[in-house]
Amino acid sequence: MREDGGATSGPAGPAVWLDRGAGGVPGGVWRLEPGDPTDRQVLRAVGEGADRPRFAADLAERLGLPSERVPVRLGSLVSLGYVAVLVAANGADDGYTLTEVGAAQLLRLDAEGARG
Repeated sequence: MREDGGATSGPAGPAVWLDRGAGGVPGGVWRLEPGDPTDRQVLRAVGEGADRPRFAADLAERLGLPSERVPVRLGSLVSLGYVAVLVAANGADDGYTLTEVGAAQLLRLDAEGARG
C-alpha cells in the first residue's frame, strides 16, 4: 500500500490479501508492490527447502523482503493451500513448506513462463 493509502495495481489488477494486521491492526490489508517477489518466486524459494521447512528469516533474505513481511506475503499462498505453515509462532519463527498443490502450481507457472 502506498504511504498515502492508495491502492497499487499490476497488469492483473491489485493483489490483496489479509495479514495478521498491517501496522499491528488485526484484519489489515497489504497490497503487492512493484518489485515484490511474484508467486512463482516465492513458491520456488519455499520449495528449495524440499522436505525441510524454510523459515521466515531465511525466506526474507532469499526474497529481499523484511522478515516481518514474509508471513504477510505468504498469507495468500497458505490460504490457497500452496504453502503449509509448520510452526506458527510470532511470524519471524514460522516455518513453511511447499504442498503438493503448491508444487503443481509452481510447475504450471514455470510452464506459463516458458511460453512467454
